[in-house]
Amino acid sequence: MHRNIVAASIAVSSIVLSLVGGVTAAAQSYEVLAALCNTLADPELRLRGCDAVIKAGKATPADMAIAWGIRGTAYSDMGQVDRAIQDYDQSIKFEPDLPATYIYRGNAYIAKGQYDRAQQDFVVVQHFQILDPVRHAGEV
Repeated sequence: MHRNIVAASIAVSSIVLSLVGGVTAAAQSYEVLAALCNTLADPELRLRGCDAVIKAGKATPADMAIAWGIRGTAYSDMGQVDRAIQDYDQSIKFEPDLPATYIYRGNAYIAKGQYDRAQQDFVVVQHFQILDPVRHAGEV
């Protein structure tokens, strides 16, 4: 198990180093960039990875929703709340049954002082809990 963790850590480190070293996104393989989208990497690296997934259009609708949502969190982490909200909107279009996306978007609305809109998203999350509490346990 420890060997797997070390190998994964080395792989992620080499990906990060190659991107930081100035290799363009076009030169990176789709798989490498998709992996960056799904890491807790620096927001700029996450953004590049998710951007590649979105632009490639190869992912399933559910995975597209996740890529849009993760890219939204990267924008949010970079202080670009309006862009984050736009990405959360796209994520919801692909997969309207992901409570976490409504939570992230609600938090973004709070950051903008749009409390009524935030409340609307949080009410949606409460409905997920009421309609299917087992499926959505721990998501709130």
